Amino acid sequence: MISVPNALKDRVSDLARPSAKDAPHYIPGTIAIAACMGVETITIICWKLWLMYVNKKKAKAIAAMGISQEEAERRGQELGAEDVTDIKNPYFVYVVLPDSRSAGTDEGISYSM
Repeated sequence: MISVPNALKDRVSDLARPSAKDAPHYIPGTIAIAACMGVETITIICWKLWLMYVNKKKAKAIAAMGISQEEAERRGQELGAEDVTDIKNPYFVYVVLPDSRSAGTDEGISYSM
């Protein structure tokens, strides 16, 4: 029986393994690696945008409740201690690192545990 990770390893190694017919520039492997890196970059950007959207949505909900930021953090910590997941915890905020335009500023980011 062949496991999925083992099968994936074999496929990836086929891409990375140089072939004499591809020498000296190894274009197929270079294209495959560049494509994988491109997909990874797009995935990371989409993930960051999604987390920023979820944070804004939760911030609006917290503001509509009329509670302070400190109270929201306290309630979030209490629910976290009760092992409530990030999706079910309305006070949970994802930490999203600032982009280069706001590097050096900590506006709107709470680092408390």
